Amino acid sequence: MLRLIQVQHWQSLTDVDVACGAFTVITGPSSSGKSAFLRALRSAMLNPRGTRSITHGKTSSVLRVEEDAFVLTLERGATGAKYSLAQDSDVQTF
Repeated sequence: MLRLIQVQHWQSLTDVDVACGAFTVITGPSSSGKSAFLRALRSAMLNPRGTRSITHGKTSSVLRVEEDAFVLTLERGATGAKYSLAQDSDVQTF
């Protein structure tokens, strides 16, 4: 189960932490970042190319997803993307 999702400098999202439970609902007014948050989460699975998701004026973005069994971190910058997958004391970087 997802426990925590952290997003920094992703499209309109500057610094967002969302604690997740068994049932988590994302709501808010128009243009508040709901879709940007979901696109950030989707990018952890699909790894799209390019830097257009980085907040204008910033050089990189970070997405961190904590799950019961692992922590996934995606860092994206002008030179590419880096994935880190941590399980227990084992950390793999791609």
